[in-house]
Amino acid sequence: FSAGKALSFHRRIEKGRCGMLDLENVLGLQGTLFSMMFLGWIAGRKGIISRESRKGLSDILIYIVSPCNIMESFRQNITGELMRQSVVVLVIAACLQFFYLGLNCFLYRRYAPKQQAVLKYATICSNGNFIGIPVINGIFGSKGVLFAALTLLPVRINIWTAGIALFSQAQDKKETMRKILLHPCILSIFAGFLMMLANTYPPEPVWNVISSVSKCMTPLAMLLVGSIIADADWRKMIDKTTLYYSTLRLLAIPLVVLVFLRLCRVDSFLTGVSVVLAGMPAASLTAVFAEKYDSDVELASKCIVVSTLLSVATVPLLCIALGK
Repeated sequence: FSAGKALSFHRRIEKGRCGMLDLENVLGLQGTLFSMMFLGWIAGRKGIISRESRKGLSDILIYIVSPCNIMESFRQNITGELMRQSVVVLVIAACLQFFYLGLNCFLYRRYAPKQQAVLKYATICSNGNFIGIPVINGIFGSKGVLFAALTLLPVRINIWTAGIALFSQAQDKKETMRKILLHPCILSIFAGFLMMLANTYPPEPVWNVISSVSKCMTPLAMLLVGSIIADADWRKMIDKTTLYYSTLRLLAIPLVVLVFLRLCRVDSFLTGVSVVLAGMPAASLTAVFAEKYDSDVELASKCIVVSTLLSVATVPLLCIALGK
């Protein structure tokens, strides 16, 4: 999936045209991501990426690679249109978070409290960072990553507020706010935005480092996801609950978002970014919080694995819907 094809594809998305060639490119991207995940699966099964090393790999992605990836996306020629689009993206992202909270009020009533906590959290917080940003970068290019980073801002706020409240009511509000404001991805958004506004960037040698590290985002993220999947017990993975959740998260929700944004006449590029991000699988933090707060860890792991694997097929389907 070459940079030239990616650029050509996201330009056609901006103009609202998606043909068979575009679908071919998306399938090629998904095939590449799946292959990287498969390598991660092999590394996990062979013990090359152990549970202990996964923690270190996650920290590298969160604290080093993701901030560089986000900062690089802000190297854009600032225009009034770009600023307008940025505001629109933030409004859409905030509205979507309220939409998810509303859905949680009735989607999972028949489940036990611990299962409800997992399913509701996985609905609020999808894997927009490790999987979403690489996919957005491949389909829409660096401008898409900029809007994806802005979209994830309300998501990160929800992770440490309404999201964690599903597992534990005992929250230190000051500590929660500190975690939100000092999160490296949040800081990189503010830093990138200030650089873009001032049209001032670090010296070229420094920027080359940022750009080079940024390119590690996709392979590292996919290797990590694949190594997590390697621990799955396939005999217990797929059941009615995981299929129900995956159908909602990967298809039903993004298609509702697509219809709503088209009714509101949001331009096709922003619609595309928002819809693809709305169709991301369950966040890996779902299992982390489920384990920490003694919730249903098994269900959390199953939702992550099943929705992640199914997303390889559903993202191209969403791109077909976007092209119509």
